[in-house]
Amino acid sequence: MPLTLDYLDSGVFAGLEPFDPAWLTERDDWETYTQALFRANGLVWQASDSNVDHWLAAPDRAPFLHMAGALLPALQSGRDLSQVALVIVAHWTPDLHLGTSVSNYLLHELGLSRALGFAISERGLSAPLFAVDCAARYLQPGQQALILVADQKHLLYRSPAFDPSAVSNSASLLLLAQQGSGRPLLGYRRQLRGPGEPLAGSLSLMLAQPPTWLGAGTLIADPATVAASGWTGPSRATDPARLCSAPFAALGDCSGPAMLLQADAQALYGLAVGAMPCA
Repeated sequence: MPLTLDYLDSGVFAGLEPFDPAWLTERDDWETYTQALFRANGLVWQASDSNVDHWLAAPDRAPFLHMAGALLPALQSGRDLSQVALVIVAHWTPDLHLGTSVSNYLLHELGLSRALGFAISERGLSAPLFAVDCAARYLQPGQQALILVADQKHLLYRSPAFDPSAVSNSASLLLLAQQGSGRPLLGYRRQLRGPGEPLAGSLSLMLAQPPTWLGAGTLIADPATVAASGWTGPSRATDPARLCSAPFAALGDCSGPAMLLQADAQALYGLAVGAMPCA
């Protein structure tokens, strides 16, 4: 796909939104919401499942909107963004500000009255890779897309599948261009995995798909995926605490060709990226 990555910035954030004691008056409303969320998913709610008090008063709150606001000034500095036609927010964890349209915030901040904005979730850690593919399919020559990748560490409920101490409030901001001047994005792929299929076998099937992907690039993935991939070329392990942002944070330190890989029990998700153009 004739798409380029023209800008990339990543960060880890804490304490972007101070606790307001007035929020405690809403505590019962959030408890009711959480109980309804459990019922809607066929789960039995117990008082021990609640994390509302900590969710409200955590000292390191970082809503998506605040992380976007922290990353935007560097992007805007000396850069014409009038050709941005698409704004996507890609995430796995829910925003602290439930119901806030962060894509609309970005559209407003950038003065993009005719651009399309939406969010991609419910795709696990592969959400931003899918977002890049959406941009490749949507953009016309000369147009740009802005992708905000964000995750935060505080949930309204406790879950054995989510350890907040192992998660960072993190975000990445990507500017993509159709026929731009940045590093080329060579394509997105999804390879379904059979029950018990080794990850290395799934990766071999993904790489065998035409057209041929880079053969000597750097594999960028979480440590467990790198270890199980069977990859014989260079690799760079990501920081799993950054969740969806992890591969893009690692890509920022890698100027050569690379393959960003996310894996779950059902599939592998990959994005091939060319080398940084020479100055």
